[in-house]
Amino acid sequence: MGFSEEVIIRDRTARFHQRVVHFKSVRVPLKIVMAELDGGRRTTPISSDTELSSEDIFLYYLHRWSIESYFKTAKQHFSLAKAGLSTEDGQKHWIILIVLAYLIFNDLHRFILEKTKLKDMMCSKHHRGISSSGL
Repeated sequence: MGFSEEVIIRDRTARFHQRVVHFKSVRVPLKIVMAELDGGRRTTPISSDTELSSEDIFLYYLHRWSIESYFKTAKQHFSLAKAGLSTEDGQKHWIILIVLAYLIFNDLHRFILEKTKLKDMMCSKHHRGISSSGL
């Protein structure tokens, strides 16, 4: 199948082929988008909003994936599934605390990664300086 559209998303080339289909078992038409990223990785998001562009459907799919990753992390590492709270207010407050913990964790993780990259760059420059000076 040939791809009819090619766009750059987050510094990567994405190719799309789309088709609107009608299934008897589904009451609304669906837009099926075949998406291929650099390296050949493919995914096929589907939308009931047939007016959306292939790119928008794909971006919504990427956003949805990040939300699912958040909930997986929240359940596994921040005890979202084990709250055991019986009131609605208690559950709301617990979720707010989980979101805050996740955001702090994410920022700290990003900070550590950036600091590690900077340290690696400095070490690499230092080693290159030593080797080029003949030591």
